[in-house]
Amino acid sequence: MALGLVTALPMLLWQWASGTDQPQHLQHFQTDLMNVLVVVLAQVFQSGLRQFSSSRQRSLWWLLFAPFVGINLLWPLDQLSTQAHWVNYLAGLGMNALGFITVLSVLHARYNLLRSAQTLREQALTDPLTGLSNRRQFDLDLNGLGAGGVLVLLDIDHFKQVNDRYGHAVGDRVLQGVGHLLSSKGGCRTRAYRVGGEEFALLISLGSEAQARAEVEAVLGRIAAEGLLLAGTPPVEGLEGMENASITLSAGLAQRQQGALPKELYRRADQALYLAKTNGRNRLVSSSSLGGPEFQAQQQALAATPPAQKPADNLKPRFMLWQALRGTLDLLSQRRSVTQDDWAELLRLAIACVDGAEAGSLHILEGRSFRVCAVAGVDPTALNLRLSQTTARRWYAQEEGWREGRARVLTRPQFPAVWQSVDALSPGTEFPPMLNAHRRHLRANLCQPVVLGGRVVGHLNLESYSDEAAFGEGSSEVAGMFAQQLAALLQMQRHWHELDLLADLNMRVYNDEARLPHPTPEFSSVFGSDHSPQQEAAQDTEHRDEQDGPPHDHHLQAHLTETALDLLGARQAVLLRYIPEHDSLEAQASAGPPHNLGAIYFGRGQGGRSWQALDTGQVVCVDDARSDQHIYRHGEMRHDAMMLVPLLNAHKTLGVLVLVREASRPFLTADIHLGMMLAGIGTRLLERHAHLSDLHLSLEAALTTLGMALEVRNFETQGHTHRVQRHALTFGRALGLCEEQLTDLRHGAALHDIGKLAIPDAVLLKPARLDAEERRIVETHASIGAQLATRIPHLNAEAVALIRSHHERWDGHGYPEHLVGEEIPLLARLFNLCDVHDALICARPYKAPIAPEQAIDIIGQGRGTQFDPHLTDLFVKLWKAGEFR
Repeated sequence: MALGLVTALPMLLWQWASGTDQPQHLQHFQTDLMNVLVVVLAQVFQSGLRQFSSSRQRSLWWLLFAPFVGINLLWPLDQLSTQAHWVNYLAGLGMNALGFITVLSVLHARYNLLRSAQTLREQALTDPLTGLSNRRQFDLDLNGLGAGGVLVLLDIDHFKQVNDRYGHAVGDRVLQGVGHLLSSKGGCRTRAYRVGGEEFALLISLGSEAQARAEVEAVLGRIAAEGLLLAGTPPVEGLEGMENASITLSAGLAQRQQGALPKELYRRADQALYLAKTNGRNRLVSSSSLGGPEFQAQQQALAATPPAQKPADNLKPRFMLWQALRGTLDLLSQRRSVTQDDWAELLRLAIACVDGAEAGSLHILEGRSFRVCAVAGVDPTALNLRLSQTTARRWYAQEEGWREGRARVLTRPQFPAVWQSVDALSPGTEFPPMLNAHRRHLRANLCQPVVLGGRVVGHLNLESYSDEAAFGEGSSEVAGMFAQQLAALLQMQRHWHELDLLADLNMRVYNDEARLPHPTPEFSSVFGSDHSPQQEAAQDTEHRDEQDGPPHDHHLQAHLTETALDLLGARQAVLLRYIPEHDSLEAQASAGPPHNLGAIYFGRGQGGRSWQALDTGQVVCVDDARSDQHIYRHGEMRHDAMMLVPLLNAHKTLGVLVLVREASRPFLTADIHLGMMLAGIGTRLLERHAHLSDLHLSLEAALTTLGMALEVRNFETQGHTHRVQRHALTFGRALGLCEEQLTDLRHGAALHDIGKLAIPDAVLLKPARLDAEERRIVETHASIGAQLATRIPHLNAEAVALIRSHHERWDGHGYPEHLVGEEIPLLARLFNLCDVHDALICARPYKAPIAPEQAIDIIGQGRGTQFDPHLTDLFVKLWKAGEFR
């Protein structure tokens, strides 16, 4: 109909353009007749359109214009037509033909597009070799499989041997034959797929697992019977005399339960297929039997049966190995650290899979010792026990095989000598607690080292309490497979550990940057940006070492060497710091067992490898340190591998980080990259720390200088600020204050009278007693001092509170806020005792000093009124012990 309307449209438009002067009844008659003819012709051409698209009918294309000739001949019936009839006739014929050709072209293009899309869709969902649906179609259909439907995964046994022996052409014919046989069974209720290589799948909708099982077993039987005849008959070239060669399939079957996900269904079928292939092949295994009580009871009974009495045809729980492999791959894909539960599950699977194993433990190298990270059937108190590498090596009890990752088996007669060797190494402390409880029951032990990069990073211990001959060659083989999985997980764990170590060092850099003082303009205008002579004098006082600045360099350097030791698995790490004044290198930190080399200090003419690293800015690796004459004191070194990492920045040479480990584990490219990353972060850390230390000393010196300036203006006894600082720190340490509180105490003590800068000299320096107004003015110095102190950067709130409240009294009669008891900040209460005591024993413009014993009596009299009672008792006790002399 649409074709007719489009075809008639040009003619109707022409009629409208020509005018409508003819009588009305002739117009209606002509229009009705035209509509009927157009509809009829449209139906005719629509049904014949496909024939005209074929190559056979294309020679008759001119017949397409015949209908338009007839339609336009109707115009002579119009008695009122114009004189130019033939002109109109030909124009109408052309326009109708043009409209028809346009519609026909659009429909033909659409038809070809749909046909091409259908062809591509079929090709995308069809395996070209067998003609079966492919993996993409299988995934779509598996999602639509209803509850009760059955999935069967099939795999051709030893198919690689078929290809190797008879050629790939025969292998392809076998695949085609298997595909044809699978697709011919079961009708529409069984759909066959080739899901990859020699793997096939069936989706069966028979409603019963028993029926599906019977159908699959029939297919397996027929394939086994036909053998290589599946490759085609008559025999193709190369098959003569081989018609009876065997072709078999293994199959795993799983039925979809209500609410089960397709992924779970596939996993169960895959698990059953793996069990079929590891137990002789050419069989069908259903997943419904694997987790049932009967199967579990059977496997438990089988595990308790001595190896010599185990039936040969019984299904072994080798799918546990498959589960372990799947679990390992899953952990690797999750990109996370392995937890203790993960190790425990892997150990459980190893015990279940290795023939003869009844209990076991898993030991992982962490730092320089092994940690027991999982136990099963062993005393649980052994969990997290740490054993030295030497202890583990003695437990292995063989000269060779440890570093090669070979499993070793010990039996009951061999245990006493091994235990004696272990006990002699660490009597009653390390290994015996794990073994004492079950030594008398142990019959056999299998120890499987886990080797990664030539280094033993763990070992798996499996034990039997019932049979000395529990572990055979098969047990060692399976244990080795678990060792490979453990190595893969430990490799991932090592990468995560490396990231943690580098992140920890990097965090220290950012923490140091966050602590860097950034002086405000007001602070800079008062103290300046450079060290003044007074500052340097303050730094050089005899009590400088008592000040608690940022952590000393040796703590930071020790952390850097420990991180390097752990990060690169080295036996020893030494940090050589560059001394620019002497153009020399000096060992200032080390980690790992010492080599008794004594002090390490050498100039540029010695230790050529270290200077080579600094001069070139490149990591230097040595395979044998003892034989390299460019190594400092090489004759006293072992035959070890050595790596020297320069610590440099654009403006300064910081030193060299030296790492040593066994010659059997030379430093490789990956180690060099790690060393460079470590050097980059370590350089920034040392740099920032040195900068922080300089700024911290500048701040301390500035505060001390200001305190000394206040002493000069106030005519106080010289050294008052320093004394009260020292006494307050002694008092604070005795009280158990933390380092941060001690720093706040020191800063507050240095600036406790900063508010007196705002007090007029006439009042502050008055030698006589002050009147009430003058006393009120003086008492404002505490609150003014707190306001000034808040503008000093990196001065904590506790220090500001000390400045504001160090004149408060325990009974509430102090100033400026009349705080009572423990409302007064702790540091202010503590400092108040030190300040009053020093004021009593020192001369002032308005009073003479008193004897220290008399001052202590006055302090005691203020207990509970002016001073905190508890702090007063402690202060008096410390004074009598000579701590404030």
